[in-house]
Amino acid sequence: MKPLCFLDVDGVLNRLVGSRSLPSGRGSVLRPVEDARGKVESLSEVYEVVWASQWGPRAPLVWGKELGIGSDWPHLPYQGTKLPAIVRYAAGRPWAWVDDKAEPSEDGLIVVTDPCVGLTQLEVEGLCAHKF
Repeated sequence: MKPLCFLDVDGVLNRLVGSRSLPSGRGSVLRPVEDARGKVESLSEVYEVVWASQWGPRAPLVWGKELGIGSDWPHLPYQGTKLPAIVRYAAGRPWAWVDDKAEPSEDGLIVVTDPCVGLTQLEVEGLCAHKF
């Protein structure tokens, strides 16, 4: 069984411009990071990916279509902070969380991206090489 990867959208796959953030899940402007599809495909080879975004159930619909991958991946239902929902969802399985605003945790691997740059190839390589 693969470890889980909880993947945020805004600030991770959808680059933000300056300090201005788009309304998550409602923004009409998509600014995918360079080679977003390749990066997400690489993650999906190592992890079972779960959308973890305010985009909610729209994440697999919009971003699955944009990237051509992940339209059938589940999304993480949560209210407030994501970490408690991630821990519950993982239920003891190893996990990684990729977000531009992540809380520290000793329970899993956390990668915090620069929201103006988004997910980098170096971060993907680190995630894929991590041994749980």
